[in-house]
Amino acid sequence: MNTKTWAQLGLAVVLLGVAAWMMSGVFSGPPINMGPYQALGTVAAEEAAAMVGGSGRLVLIVPDPGPEGDPVQEGQVAAFRKELGRHQGVELEATEVVAMDPMTRMQTGGAVPPSQYVAIRARHAGATGFVLFLPFPPMGEAELAEAGKGKAKVLVVSPALPGYEALLRAGAFQVALVPRAEPAEGTAGAAPGSARAVFDREYVVMR
Repeated sequence: MNTKTWAQLGLAVVLLGVAAWMMSGVFSGPPINMGPYQALGTVAAEEAAAMVGGSGRLVLIVPDPGPEGDPVQEGQVAAFRKELGRHQGVELEATEVVAMDPMTRMQTGGAVPPSQYVAIRARHAGATGFVLFLPFPPMGEAELAEAGKGKAKVLVVSPALPGYEALLRAGAFQVALVPRAEPAEGTAGAAPGSARAVFDREYVVMR
């Protein structure tokens, strides 16, 4: 090759590199601040362990992240598992993944379909507690009674949905971790920078 050809080839390589860098920026988007999500997973484990009195077997229920995965969910679950490992009396019995087609997701608002929730509860009848990383299912009285057989307690991590106060009073679940309407400016009783302090700024515990 002559000098001109080498120069053209070099320019083409540079342009391809620039194009690849620009396209990666377009498709990857800005980095996700995982801090609040990891804090949510950590506090969910703390609250779940406290809910069952520091001893028992938990079942984690999560939505199917799909073929591309969900880094937010992965961060939450990883933080949950890590913190739960510090509570020696509490064991994670199983993780149940809930798959929903678009129609089902629209019908339930992204919550666990009632039939799947009842089936999961039946499969793990000996569990001490259930932790849902998605909204509580819309259920009638008969379904609630069927799902609620036994003494297992339930913690929900989800948006604050209408009716949660009534469901708490009815005993459908015992604890809900939901986002605050607006982030809190300060936290009380938690060490600055701790997972609980980060959680308290972004979320609230309903009992």
